[in-house]
Amino acid sequence: MAFLAPFDDYPDDAYACIKQMCDHMAKEVNQYTSRTVKHYRDGCKIVFDILLDKYPDMLPYTVDLEQVQWFISYLKDHDYAVSTSKGYVQCLRKICKYYRSEVFKDFEIRWPHDIRPHVDWLSEDEAHQLLMVQKTPTQELMLHLELCLGLRRVECARIKLKHIHDGYIDIMGKGPMGGKPRTVPFHSDTQYVLDYYMEYRTKTIESYLKKHRKPIEIPRELMITQKCVAFETDKCTGLDYHMTKLAKKVDFHFSNHTLRRTFGRLMWKAKVDIETISKFLGQDDPNVTLAYLGLNFDDMYEAMKLSPFRSR
Repeated sequence: MAFLAPFDDYPDDAYACIKQMCDHMAKEVNQYTSRTVKHYRDGCKIVFDILLDKYPDMLPYTVDLEQVQWFISYLKDHDYAVSTSKGYVQCLRKICKYYRSEVFKDFEIRWPHDIRPHVDWLSEDEAHQLLMVQKTPTQELMLHLELCLGLRRVECARIKLKHIHDGYIDIMGKGPMGGKPRTVPFHSDTQYVLDYYMEYRTKTIESYLKKHRKPIEIPRELMITQKCVAFETDKCTGLDYHMTKLAKKVDFHFSNHTLRRTFGRLMWKAKVDIETISKFLGQDDPNVTLAYLGLNFDDMYEAMKLSPFRSR
C-alpha cells in the first residue's frame, strides 16, 4: 500500500504538513527507522524555510514545476554540495508525493558530478598529537583501531574476542549481518593497546560483579561499557560519547571518519599502493578509495602546479 496522506485531511500550514507526514512515518515502524524520520523532518524544514521565503503561501500539495526549478537553481547559486542538494530535493519529492502531488512525475534532474572532497583529515602532526594526549582505555583502543588500522566505528563495536588471533583481527564490515568480512594485520602498537584495554576490561567486569553480586552474561564483544554490556552497533552513540570527550582535549576537530581517512592518506603518503589501502578500508573499488580520501583532488591540484602556462 502506498505511503500517502489521508484524503481530506491536509493541513493548511507547511510545517504542520511536515509534522503530519513524519508522525505517520514514525508509526510505520517496519518501514521507517527513527533515523530516517529525523532525516525527513529536518530536511523538509530546511527546504520549506527556503521556499516559503520566496513563496509564502506554498504548501506541499500546491508545489508546481516552476517552484521546483527555482529551488534547484537556488541550491546551485548558493553553492550547495551536490550530495546535499540531492538530499534536500529528495525530501521535497517525498513530501510532495505523500500529499499526492505529481509535480515530480515526469521531471528529471541532471546533477553535475561533484569532485570536491567534502571530507577532512588530520595532518601528521595532529595525528601524533592525538596519539600522545592522555586517554581512557576505551578512547585509546578506539583511536588505535580507527587511526592506525583504518576501521569504521561500527566495525570497532563488532569485534569479538574470538576475532583476535595470531597478530590479526577479523573485521565484520558495515551492513546487515556483519557485511563483508576482512582480516587486518596488527599495527606495531596493537598488542600493547589490546593488553592495556584487556586489563581495564577485566577490572571492569570484576568491579561490576563485586558491586551487584549477581551472575551476568559476559559479552563476547571486545569493547564493553561500565555496565558490562556491549556497545550498541546501530547508532554507536556510546562510542561517539567517548570520542567526543577526547576531541575536547585537542585544539582541532575530528570525527570517526576523519581518523579513518587520515589512516588511508598517511598510507598513501608512505607509498602504499591504492589497491592495498582499499583492502585495509574494506572497499572493493580503488576509485571509491581515491574519492573517499580526497586523493583524486590532490592529484588534480598537483598537476595544476605543473602547468606550463604561467604569467609570473
